[in-house]
Amino acid sequence: MASKTGGLTAGTAYTTSKGGMAALTFSLARESAGDGVTVNGIAPAYIKTPMVTEQLSEDQRQALLQDIPVGRFCDADEVAHVVDFLVSPLSGFINGGLYLD
Repeated sequence: MASKTGGLTAGTAYTTSKGGMAALTFSLARESAGDGVTVNGIAPAYIKTPMVTEQLSEDQRQALLQDIPVGRFCDADEVAHVVDFLVSPLSGFINGGLYLD
């Protein structure tokens, strides 16, 4: 989310690193596709972890939820399901995708 929004709670260095990871994903996907290697990125905005549930105030959480299209934080299991799919043979033609919120 930081790479799309300029960062809601993080600073410039964090936001820039997320943008760099997106660019790296697209570049590696293009470079490795001819060798049968696919590269995809997963960037699920805010995952329901202690960083969100304990380190942010209720007001901060509510403000963040306003900027997340589905209106809730991601569960770690949801990320795991995406990873399971992307490493399976079913996703063999998916390359250069960046999966966001």
